[in-house]
Amino acid sequence: MSTLALLGGKKQISHEHSEIFHWPIVNPAMEAGVLQVLRDGNMSGTDITRKFEQAYAGWTGAKYALAHSSGTASLQCAMYGVDLGSGDEIICPSITY
Repeated sequence: MSTLALLGGKKQISHEHSEIFHWPIVNPAMEAGVLQVLRDGNMSGTDITRKFEQAYAGWTGAKYALAHSSGTASLQCAMYGVDLGSGDEIICPSITY
């Protein structure tokens, strides 16, 4: 059995803290996609969103998927979808990014 890094053994993660927790994660394909949407004027609720929803549903094995503008908006829709009302309790994160 290896010695723990805490006790002088080899560290298993060699990335700097700033490399691991840099947000958002952006790559050239994402940049190209965003620029194409902006240049086409093809924003939310249009073909690009529907394509994303279909691809995401397929990837997760779900019948449907619904894109949202933020984690907060998605949680609000989920609460509405389960008919959360006065007197009900839900436990969710306070930060939804």
